[in-house]
Amino acid sequence: MKNLPIKCPSCNDSLKVKRLVCEACGTEIEGGFELPELARLGEEDRRFIVEFVKASGSLKDMAKLMKLSYPTIRNRLNDIIERLKSLEHAGDRAGEITKGLMSCKKGSSFQNPLKSAAFRSGSSTPSDTSPAE
Repeated sequence: MKNLPIKCPSCNDSLKVKRLVCEACGTEIEGGFELPELARLGEEDRRFIVEFVKASGSLKDMAKLMKLSYPTIRNRLNDIIERLKSLEHAGDRAGEITKGLMSCKKGSSFQNPLKSAAFRSGSSTPSDTSPAE
């Protein structure tokens, strides 16, 4: 099975899930679904988390497994934690806009930590952010 893409191959923006299908009975559910925070992390971060869980959360065991120093593993985990917090906060803002608790204008004033640039090179308008299927 292929890995789930999390970034648009055209503009590098985050992808959303549009359709879910049950292979057993053929039921299909359509909508605009956010990927869970862990799924929105990069492949390397996800692999690190899987190994961390398999090591029962032991940084010492992770250091041995990865043949890296304990402080390096600790820093790597701290980086992943910060990325997860950023994803969580970005999702919170989107939810507040959807529920009418925050205006689109205010929500758009926050810098998205996951987007490399709001404008693509040579363009005077924001890149296309229409949802992909």
